[in-house]
Amino acid sequence: MIRYSGWIKTKHLEGYAGLWWRVDGPNKEVLAFNNMHDSLVDGTRDWKRYSFELPVAETATNINFGVIMGGEGEAWYDDLSIDTNGVHYLGP
Repeated sequence: MIRYSGWIKTKHLEGYAGLWWRVDGPNKEVLAFNNMHDSLVDGTRDWKRYSFELPVAETATNINFGVIMGGEGEAWYDDLSIDTNGVHYLGP
């Protein structure tokens, strides 16, 4: 498992903000995906740390991650981190 985390702050956000992560496999198959859809950040919120875990299969060929914001307002992100619990993932 890999944990992706970061701090998010919003101001007058009439939409959503969050972190996202996608693991692709052979033939562009999506093996794992999370965009914080169940816990999106909206409105006006002070800094808070958010995180989630996703598995990374041995057959993974690509990992994409970032931040997301939809709608009007402002969002800030800070101290984004990826924790592999000491496991090093090597490419093919």
